[in-house]
Amino acid sequence: GESSFTRCLGVTNTDVSVDEQYSVGAVVEKILAFDCAAEVTKVTEDGAGALVEGEADVTVVYVSDGKTVQKNMTLPFVQRIEGEEGAAYDVCAEVRDSKLVIGGSATENVFEVKADITLTATVWKSYSSDLVTDVYCPTKEMKLSRMCLSYDKFCKICRTRERISGSVEAGENGVGVSRIAAALERENSVATVDVKEGTATVEGVLSVTVIYRDDNEDCRSVDVDLPYSCEATLCGEADKVDVEVSACDVSAKVKRDSEIEVTATVCVTVRNTVSCKVCAIDGVEEGADIAPCDDAVSIYYAKKGETLWDIAKKLSMSPEDIAAQNPSLGEETAAGDKVVVYREIAV
Repeated sequence: GESSFTRCLGVTNTDVSVDEQYSVGAVVEKILAFDCAAEVTKVTEDGAGALVEGEADVTVVYVSDGKTVQKNMTLPFVQRIEGEEGAAYDVCAEVRDSKLVIGGSATENVFEVKADITLTATVWKSYSSDLVTDVYCPTKEMKLSRMCLSYDKFCKICRTRERISGSVEAGENGVGVSRIAAALERENSVATVDVKEGTATVEGVLSVTVIYRDDNEDCRSVDVDLPYSCEATLCGEADKVDVEVSACDVSAKVKRDSEIEVTATVCVTVRNTVSCKVCAIDGVEEGADIAPCDDAVSIYYAKKGETLWDIAKKLSMSPEDIAAQNPSLGEETAAGDKVVVYREIAV
């Protein structure tokens, strides 16, 4: 019978560079924090390769005119990965090196962000192979030995994004919040992954630390927990899922005197696999002779799920002879199908 296998063809690395300039509009006195992370947002299999779309998410926290300011930037990229016709690609992105250069004039600085990103692609391809799953001889008993192989078949990768938000009361002793200095991701914890009817529901909590100035110009911080529940439609059936969750574009604003609202984008990547098992004959030993059937006519009623091969073994005939004498039968029979065979009997 024919079986389908998924084989890993190897892992390839492809480098891509992105850069962007941002006019600060003032003089930058100090850089407090600089972070750059990369995310793959879409992979389109295209002939002998794949087109990878993604972005580098940059956060810069700096001091200008005595105030702490946060700037979030998104640097998109598109890169083609060469591969093999009909293959599937599991691609992840990692920032290999990133730089923040301050330029511009003496009165107005410009940020120039550069990021070198490595795209690591695991390449998979499905193959079909004919396996010997049964051996039968009408005149001889056959002693068969079998081997079975269990493996996980790679399916597709599903990606989804969702914007989340939450609020927190930050003022102390009636002192309000004057302005936000920075909002930084502290922790991203996945609590549960529930798979039902082709959908993976991922629940977790994104923890953010917000740095702010109160009305007395004192620098303070507060932690905000943003619970999320994201649904990703699985690309095909799945016995096992592997989930990765990241966050980007984290920001905060003063909503009321002492209330801070935090928003962020949660990025969910779901890899699903199917557990498979195939068995085949790996050894055949010929046994004793089988006494020939001396019935001139045999009538057999097929059972549910039986094939011509199954019936041939029970009637000690070849599938071809049974099909020739019963042309209305298909390879798969229905329960109750009548099979009539005639034999030549030596007198």
